[in-house]
Amino acid sequence: MASLRLDFEAFSNDEINEIKRITEFAKALTPHDDEKLQELKNEIIPELLLKDPKIIIFTKYKDTLDYLEKNCKSKEYDTFVMHGDMSQNARTDIFGKFDRAKKAILIATDVISEGLNLQRLASNVVHYELPWNPNRLEQRNGRVDRIGQKKDIVSIRTLVIDKSLDKEILDLLLEKQRTIEIDRDYAAAYFGDEEYLKSVISQASSRRRNRKKGFDPDAPNLFNSVGVDETKKAVRQSFTTHEEDLKRKKKIEEETFYSSLDIELPEIDKRIAETKRIVGSQEEVQIFVKSALSRFNSAMIETGGGFFEIQLRDPRLLLQKFGSTIKKVTFDPELALTHPEAVILDAGHSIVRKLIDLVKAEFFTTGGIYGRNAYFFSSETDSVVFIYNFLIRYTAGLKEKRVIEELLTITIDNYSGKVLPKTGFKPAQTTRNLSQSDLADTIREALSFSSLDHIVQEKIRERRLQLIEERQELYKKILVESKSTDQPAWLDDIIHIEDAGYDLLTITIIQPLN
Repeated sequence: MASLRLDFEAFSNDEINEIKRITEFAKALTPHDDEKLQELKNEIIPELLLKDPKIIIFTKYKDTLDYLEKNCKSKEYDTFVMHGDMSQNARTDIFGKFDRAKKAILIATDVISEGLNLQRLASNVVHYELPWNPNRLEQRNGRVDRIGQKKDIVSIRTLVIDKSLDKEILDLLLEKQRTIEIDRDYAAAYFGDEEYLKSVISQASSRRRNRKKGFDPDAPNLFNSVGVDETKKAVRQSFTTHEEDLKRKKKIEEETFYSSLDIELPEIDKRIAETKRIVGSQEEVQIFVKSALSRFNSAMIETGGGFFEIQLRDPRLLLQKFGSTIKKVTFDPELALTHPEAVILDAGHSIVRKLIDLVKAEFFTTGGIYGRNAYFFSSETDSVVFIYNFLIRYTAGLKEKRVIEELLTITIDNYSGKVLPKTGFKPAQTTRNLSQSDLADTIREALSFSSLDHIVQEKIRERRLQLIEERQELYKKILVESKSTDQPAWLDDIIHIEDAGYDLLTITIIQPLN
């Protein structure tokens, strides 16, 4: 009864009767009556398969996906589906089957348009449903039409029924795109706002319900021309006006970082190299993952060709989307490009983060012996060496402070007490080892090193001054190239950096072999 009362609150009697009429009419329809489906099956799919034996068909709703799966199957090609309810392993399995199939279609929701590279899988894309926000179309296209695509031409089809509201909206969106291209000399993002459309329609319905004289046949509703016109008007209003576009364009020209500064690729490469040095290489991630898995009764098994299979036997490591086995794992980004079904592990992957969290937790629950500490023997030193890794923090900004985190590595010779420039020591092949008690004593000695705090503070100060100097150079370059005396306030913000503390993450003990 509650839902029935809600229906009567939300819709007029005329609208309810119209919905009932449409429902009865829909029951009599068959897939053969669906012009859009028939066009896809009989025209679009055969046409695209002649260009490339693989097609990716995007839908907005899973109900549509189920409908297409049921009605698009054919002996001429394999049919696969992928949606958000599937586990990561199931998706990986589907990717592999689709990749190996000679001729196939993959019907998927937008779950595969977010963060997955599809350029190696297909060069044909079909948008079966038109999203309200066409940015979603560009997002889908961008997963296929990108560097690494094997075909010179990517074929894209968007299915829209003529003489429908979808067609009207598409026309408006294309009109807006053309206006943007003329005004700005490039195709900018669309400004359609689905939430705004919903609010406009909701407000119109609310005003109609509040009328004291009952139902007004000329009022906007979902089924008459007035309601359609109101929706089209809402679409137009959800865009910025021409005057607003001009203001935004002027703001972009005056304040944007990219329009006022010529960023050189060597400078970007330098930053990327520094980031890799701080975060760690893929080889280091691989070493950590293998070691940490063995600690938690799990395993990483090499399967050949640069791939591994991870078997998780500790319930704390299980994630819903992976289960207990992760197949076709790689640490090589280039290899992953040619195998879209592969799972690439890097420092930010959920499994790697889970391992890091567990290792850190073990450190605090086992007296600090395992987890954050390691040791090995080396012939490259004559005395015991301590290698400390710190997480250091800074705040940047005046009004709105942003946190900057970096890793700081300090190497100290325990005998001389001097800071060494070298951080990498090659482990020696030996059967020697430290007892648990000797390792604990050495770690306590490293933690109680008298000058450690002073050395860390000095390194933090040096790095802070380095960050400020780098940003000041950037600041000066912007001033010179923008040729403007009226600088935006954010330029002053980027060079204000303060210390915000530090944490000791790990200690590695290097024991002399002799």
